[in-house]
Amino acid sequence: MRETISFTDSEAWNGGTVDALMYFGQSKVNDAITIFNALWKNNNLRGPYRSNRIEPQKQTPIIKPDYTDDGCEHLYGIYTHIDGKKMNFVQKVVFDEYGLWVYAGVTVGSLPSEWNVGAYPDNIDEGIHVWEECLLEELRTICHSLYKAKPIKAAIYGWLTVSEIDTLLEAVDGSIPDHQGYPIDIWIDGVNHFYPASISSGS
Repeated sequence: MRETISFTDSEAWNGGTVDALMYFGQSKVNDAITIFNALWKNNNLRGPYRSNRIEPQKQTPIIKPDYTDDGCEHLYGIYTHIDGKKMNFVQKVVFDEYGLWVYAGVTVGSLPSEWNVGAYPDNIDEGIHVWEECLLEELRTICHSLYKAKPIKAAIYGWLTVSEIDTLLEAVDGSIPDHQGYPIDIWIDGVNHFYPASISSGS
């Protein structure tokens, strides 16, 4: 059982991340900073830190991120799960032609060993694991808390690939997949619409 969390452990940043991917639409750098401020006020988060190559106790949490029109730095921290287990946390901010995207999630390599995650957190044919369902709900709670600071158009939660970007853009346009692998939130005129994962083996 992992009792402490480490930034420099050989497995700490392996396996990608289990994220909340939030789409905000056309936004400015100041909007990203507003989201940053709201995110890192979460009581379950410690950080943010600039480096994931130095242990957090040897760093000072930053106050203002290095966000510009030319790019935004990744930020790192420690997330405390509802059961008290700790894991490495990453925030990524991306601006593209569609607007502002924010990833916020934990690294697969730092997930508690007793969760028996394996090499691939999601087996679509078997559905979402119990541990993951709880973690995704916690990420969803974080997402909803950010909506108060900056309205979100849509969000999706899971071990994501680039295809989920298209899924969110289509969802914003009103097209929800019949069998999406991950839960989705959409806000229309300030009203939240939630679509749970609808996994069908062989679909």
